[in-house]
Amino acid sequence: MLQLHRATVFGRPRPRAGSGLGRLCQRGYLVDCSKIYLDRSSSGGFVSRARAKIRRGETLELGVVRLLPVEGSRCPLVLPWSGSRWASGSGCLQFYHATSQPEEASAKVVPTGEEQFVVIALRDIEPHEELVRLDETLHSRGFAAQPSAQVSNGAGEESRWIDCSKVEARPDAWGGVGVYATQRISSGELVERGVVQPLPVDGNICQYVFTWSEDRSVWATGSGCSVFYNASLDGSENTSMTRHLEDETFEIFALRDIEKGEELTHLYKSIEWRSCFRELKAIRDDALQRKTLDNERAEFTEYWADHSSPTIETMMLDTDAASIDKLERPEILSQIPSVAGKDVLELGAGIGRFSGLLARKARRVVAVDFVAAACAENRHANAEQKNLEVIQADVTALQLEPTSFDLVFSNWLFMYLTDEECRELAAKLLGWLRPGGHLFFRESCFHASGNAARRFNPTKYRTPEQKVSPANKRHLMMLQTGQYAPAKILRYEKIYGRGYIYTGGDEISQKLVDLGQPNLQPGASVLDVGCGAGGTAYYLASHCPGIFVHGANWSSEMASFNAGRLPQVPSELRARVSFELTPECGVPENELRYPPNIFDLVVIRETFMYLEPEDKAVILRKVKKMLRPGGRVLIIDYCRGRPALSQTFQSHIRRWHYDCSSPAELEELLAHHFEVSLAEDHTQDFIKYMEEGLARIEENLGPSTWKVGQMDLDNSQEKIQDALKGLPEEVQKEASEAAMEKLKLYKASIESDIEIQKEDYHWVKDTWSLERQAAMDGDLKWYIFVGKKGDLSS
Repeated sequence: MLQLHRATVFGRPRPRAGSGLGRLCQRGYLVDCSKIYLDRSSSGGFVSRARAKIRRGETLELGVVRLLPVEGSRCPLVLPWSGSRWASGSGCLQFYHATSQPEEASAKVVPTGEEQFVVIALRDIEPHEELVRLDETLHSRGFAAQPSAQVSNGAGEESRWIDCSKVEARPDAWGGVGVYATQRISSGELVERGVVQPLPVDGNICQYVFTWSEDRSVWATGSGCSVFYNASLDGSENTSMTRHLEDETFEIFALRDIEKGEELTHLYKSIEWRSCFRELKAIRDDALQRKTLDNERAEFTEYWADHSSPTIETMMLDTDAASIDKLERPEILSQIPSVAGKDVLELGAGIGRFSGLLARKARRVVAVDFVAAACAENRHANAEQKNLEVIQADVTALQLEPTSFDLVFSNWLFMYLTDEECRELAAKLLGWLRPGGHLFFRESCFHASGNAARRFNPTKYRTPEQKVSPANKRHLMMLQTGQYAPAKILRYEKIYGRGYIYTGGDEISQKLVDLGQPNLQPGASVLDVGCGAGGTAYYLASHCPGIFVHGANWSSEMASFNAGRLPQVPSELRARVSFELTPECGVPENELRYPPNIFDLVVIRETFMYLEPEDKAVILRKVKKMLRPGGRVLIIDYCRGRPALSQTFQSHIRRWHYDCSSPAELEELLAHHFEVSLAEDHTQDFIKYMEEGLARIEENLGPSTWKVGQMDLDNSQEKIQDALKGLPEEVQKEASEAAMEKLKLYKASIESDIEIQKEDYHWVKDTWSLERQAAMDGDLKWYIFVGKKGDLSS
């Protein structure tokens, strides 16, 4: 288990021998506030009180401080510490009232080491008396004494607000402080409860405070041992904190059974976005990546253990493999260069479907496979090929001589490797190939092939873009933004409506119907360029009887999404709507190659903004050839509102790779190819749609949707056990444990989904608000253009 203390990451010193820390460690702990309890004051805050009578000179509590990047003159709640530094304290120290007058004080904080302290009673203290610490710097810092709490709202409930009796803070293995269980703690049991003290500290700079508001603007330190839980960086954390933001309290629960003496660890959720955790996040990501690689490699090993029978049916995971092989092999072999007299490396060779064929022509073939039984069958089936060497090995660990092959051939291999393994193997392949050599690989994309039953399937069915590096800027843009992943598409639909990833939903689709009506008679053909999730295509087809709509997308994720949705459409509509993947925005010469004069109407909806000026011209030239005489092109797009854009909007369009032409520029470009009959400003409509979108963001993604019903696991376990009565005791126990594990996973899944939704909410709200403001300020215009193709002589 990989853990890392915050202090270790940020270079805090290891305690010196003989320091206060060392002396306290002889007592077995660093934090002890057992003589004190917290009480809610009439003002709503918390105060520290004595549980029993304490004599003058007696130790009230001992603990550890956290040095904070805060100026003491701004906050009376921090302690002066070693010169001009300021700190917060563990246990109950944060909740003592402070005074600069010795006669008013009942306790004094005494440093015992670099970052350790004891609190000593300055006089006899009565049971339940409020504790007031002496802080002689208060007056010089410009603060009066903090008022005492005259009324208690929780008298007699001494363990209600703070309980850290099951844990202790002591030195960890990295030179910092960790929290350890003082007894066995069962899964789901309370580990520690406590309260927090908000502080004027920036948690993006300081790692020793908790996030204490949904908008990430409030930060707080906690009581007891709460600020000393180390981070688990490999997903093996054993505790989780539940924060009650409204009343400034928290509870820490065990995520699994914890043994006495075991260190307690948290998952730092804010590691994803707090800048002070950047180095910690890098270490965490590296650890998780290594763990993921190990787990995935183990999964693939188990997967091929299930499918290790040396037959072609097992190899191709299909009961009709023999028939498929007869068609497939000639097709594949026709696409590789000549291997006559060449050295060939075959990876993922299996039972040797291609090994023998390659060896008959090549000078030498080295065939590698992971499955021992497959290698044995390959050797047996191709025994007469003396120039064939079969090696049983894991390709991720394969070592071969550089520049030793003319061809590397692979059929179905990379989909059984992780992304990182693919990158590492690709680098090796280039090293093994001679100058001028060839690499051939063939993979299944998008989904599983073959009809064989699988107990589980860890195969990576990637998209074509993921398999081949982007060759140009426009291709790279689609990958970098990542805004059309299936989860993101569904997020857009919550805002715009089913089938829409762009502004205006059905209302704008109806506008397109109205504008294109002369060209939407029964039998008409429509091309939707950049068709998104299909909303416009389906709307046109369903509102214009007898027309045919063809959608072109350049995102493979979007194309896959549409392919999955199409079977759900009524058959009559499905017969008149089709979709196609056209890479690189349809700009290359071999894309969008339809016969001339085939379409009556072309729709380009919020698509041009992703194209550079020269690419916009290419698309319009292609569209003109495809349109019949009298055909129309309808364009809706973002436009640059003014020559000098605000810095905020400039950063926004750079981030999303927008290239916004001015309305005049776009109209001029359109006029080179068509008769422009409309160039209309609809910015006010855009603002209205963005305001409606913001309302739907609040409704579908906002804080009101983040609440998850409380799942009573204890009650659930009782119900499960009742349902299993009558079964043997051992069976009851195993079945009950399995069911509870599923319930816990389900609860964790719901909580994880809510965290993702929170991230989505903040991102979407900020983006929609920014574009709405840009339109209101004049940076952004939203235009509709209509162009008509003239007669054949045009």
